[in-house]
Amino acid sequence: MESQSPASGKATPRLYLPKRSTVLVHCFLLVTLLAIQYSAVDGVMESLVSSEDEELAYIKQDQYLLEFAVHIGYIFTPALTSVFLVKTANAKIPIILGVIIASLATFFAPGAIQTSLFRGMWARIVFGAGFGMTLVSLFQLIAVWIPRDEYSRSITFIASGFYAGISFGDLWSAILVKSQGWTTVFHTFALVTLVYLAIWSYIVTRSPQSHSKITISELSYLQTNAARIEPSALNLWSLLRLKVTWVFVFTLTVFFVIHTGLVSTIPYLFMELLWLDLTFAFLTLLILLSNTFALCFDYVCRTEPGKAPKKLREVIGTTSFIGTACFLKFFCGSQHALTARIMGYSFAWLIFTNSYCGNIAALLDVFPRHSALILGLTFIPVGFWNIFAHVGLRWILDTTGNWDFVLSLASGLLFFAGVVWGVFGTTERVTM
Repeated sequence: MESQSPASGKATPRLYLPKRSTVLVHCFLLVTLLAIQYSAVDGVMESLVSSEDEELAYIKQDQYLLEFAVHIGYIFTPALTSVFLVKTANAKIPIILGVIIASLATFFAPGAIQTSLFRGMWARIVFGAGFGMTLVSLFQLIAVWIPRDEYSRSITFIASGFYAGISFGDLWSAILVKSQGWTTVFHTFALVTLVYLAIWSYIVTRSPQSHSKITISELSYLQTNAARIEPSALNLWSLLRLKVTWVFVFTLTVFFVIHTGLVSTIPYLFMELLWLDLTFAFLTLLILLSNTFALCFDYVCRTEPGKAPKKLREVIGTTSFIGTACFLKFFCGSQHALTARIMGYSFAWLIFTNSYCGNIAALLDVFPRHSALILGLTFIPVGFWNIFAHVGLRWILDTTGNWDFVLSLASGLLFFAGVVWGVFGTTERVTM
């Protein structure tokens, strides 16, 4: 039978792609394009360092300052954006604004970098500000568009856009640098993102209710099973008094910081072990495996419509941290054989990505209206610590090559976070 669109009343074709799937695909592509811009400086750094241009001579000594500037940008903008999201329940506006800010900063970054270190850092700081606005808003959009029993695979799918962007960006950056010059990398991907943003803005709506082509059956399903986020009071003081709030802030901070550290050091491990940079192949495989696991997780844990697999999410949240810590500590050290280190590192990454299933998906289920606010608070410490995770760890590996220190630090933090989540974490809905 043909169904009716709630807004237009026109018949919908027999072959109907759920509109939430369309939203997910377009959000994945948007994250991918932003991730390319995020890694643009890393992709052209070799060209900048080896440049004979006198205006770029400072980069040889100050390349780390240029690299970590992006993390300063999203220290405060996610928190400020989350206040807007709670009060208006409109995630589309800050997403559009954030992408525009980030893309314009990327487009003008080459001119700023060629002028001075100070201006180059400011260009990356502004990009980070727009990037942070977009990230926290995307999670809020997911809560509105995706039913609770699909949170895990949906968040994992969109997050894998970050890996896709880094791997794709590194590949095409190398091609563009050789053929057109390093400035082309910034200009090309900034313009492509802005053009695609126009398409994204036309197709993706702020909520299922405002989509003109969604069927009555899908809209009814989402109204029953997705979060019904409406404008509400901030309730910041009440939120800060809850123990579970700080459990989420701590565990998510550890997750994001370790995630940044591991992503930024992937090339170092493969260059040390194989003398080849296999980042592209590794991230591609990771995308496939992590999304497959998330699909299986949602399928196996599917309960009655509208009910999330609460206890299993709590277990996954704990095991993803502790399991990753064990693989990093006991199988990836320099004392192990080549095969053991590669396999251990791969399994650690696969388990680590399951945190999306356990922790971030749980956040949307526990605080549907205030999840953005908690993420905004989380990004304050994340922004500071990511400076060390992104640049500090790479500096340690560049100067000492001490992988055992890096792995011990990461595994220790992850193990502690797993214990905290296992003892104090919850997936029970909090009503405010």
